[in-house]
Amino acid sequence: MFSYYNYVEDGEDQEQWVLNDSKTPEQHKKEQQEQLEFQKRHNLFKPTAMLDALQYYKPKKIDTRLESILEFYCYKRNLVDVPINQFSKNFIDKVIWNCIDYGYNNARIKGKYIIERYTTETLQRVVKMLRAFGRFLEDNGYKINSDYKKFELTRGGDESHIKYKWNDKNNIYTLYKSEFDEIRNHNFSNLTNKKYRNSLIQTRDLFLMQTYAGGLRVNELYRIQSTNFIELNGKKILTLKAGKTSKPINNPVSDKFEDLLKVYNYEIPIFNNDNTYNDNLKLMAKEIGLSREILQYENYAHYEEPKPYKVILHEVFSTKLTRKALVSILYNMGEKKEVIATITNHSGETINYYIALEEDNKKQMLDKI
Repeated sequence: MFSYYNYVEDGEDQEQWVLNDSKTPEQHKKEQQEQLEFQKRHNLFKPTAMLDALQYYKPKKIDTRLESILEFYCYKRNLVDVPINQFSKNFIDKVIWNCIDYGYNNARIKGKYIIERYTTETLQRVVKMLRAFGRFLEDNGYKINSDYKKFELTRGGDESHIKYKWNDKNNIYTLYKSEFDEIRNHNFSNLTNKKYRNSLIQTRDLFLMQTYAGGLRVNELYRIQSTNFIELNGKKILTLKAGKTSKPINNPVSDKFEDLLKVYNYEIPIFNNDNTYNDNLKLMAKEIGLSREILQYENYAHYEEPKPYKVILHEVFSTKLTRKALVSILYNMGEKKEVIATITNHSGETINYYIALEEDNKKQMLDKI
């Protein structure tokens, strides 16, 4: 099993994973690689315990979820472990059905399991993790059934893994232009607590800068320095490398963006972490009164069909709305998706996941009939 973390008790029978500080992650990686090389040299590969093999599984980011998924699979079937030579398309199918039928153990409090359920998106990520684990096993000499590569989630039938067809676009929501204007023009002077007032103003300004700069991701916005601006034909251009795709970002600096940059002397105000920024955005949105109800769907994998529910805009307000707001507002104002994509650095069909028609526009279209 993973040696990066130790399982310890933390009062009142609560259990948690905590970092083992006796060794650094780099030391653990080196130790595990040495163990792997030792097995190769001495031909020790055999149908050993699958959970034991997980200690060598090193994707780009260490992910203990796969270990938890397989442990829970064994727990529900009264198994101690699963031999590696059983890894196959059929095995993945059994694990996925276990996920659908039983969910996953989120925590243990006073000896009781707290069960959460998988959404369709999360279940698809589980499939990707299992396939990646299969590739790791093959690459390192373990004998498994290569038909695992053919496993696919089935959808839309009574015998399917997921009983309904689901489109991630169903849960897209964004800001309306009128709401964006409310954010931009809101006066926080009624707040008597100066520290709180200044915090919300800074939050608002940061949100606006994110949007004006081209719907930047937070990590991209925080990397902006004065050296990222160049003069081209008398106009300022923001040049930056995209954090997710590494593609170059070259966006003209709008007048509104430059006005805010001057307020902060071209130094982007930074919060300690994304959680603080997101929490402040929710407070800001509530203070402004962004209380529009939004239709969403619970798309859990064990449901017969998605279940509608509503959320309030200020409750789900986050940094992700900057990109959605920019794309949707421009699209609803008549700009073409291809042109918008040159600003936001989207590619292909990806931009469609950021577009949400305003309800008034939908009503106007229906009223034409």
